[in-house]
Amino acid sequence: MRPDGKAVRFTCFDGVYNESLTLEQARRPDVLAALDVLDAPINHDDGGPVRLYVAPMYFYKSAKWLSRHLCHGGAGADRSA
Repeated sequence: MRPDGKAVRFTCFDGVYNESLTLEQARRPDVLAALDVLDAPINHDDGGPVRLYVAPMYFYKSAKWLSRHLCHGGAGADRSA
């Protein structure tokens, strides 16, 4: 993570949907980039292969089909992580 990072943006495979969390939100213990659920890979219909799970904001922040994440820094530049 960049030392000047302020937020993390998650991009989805559809190329349209993105979601952002502050670093404070992203570092919560109940925020996950999930690969498995109940000891099985997350299927496509449920957002696999990787799904963002944000427990306190489940329906509107738990993006499906994650493809990458970016750290937003104080200088305004994005950096792939």
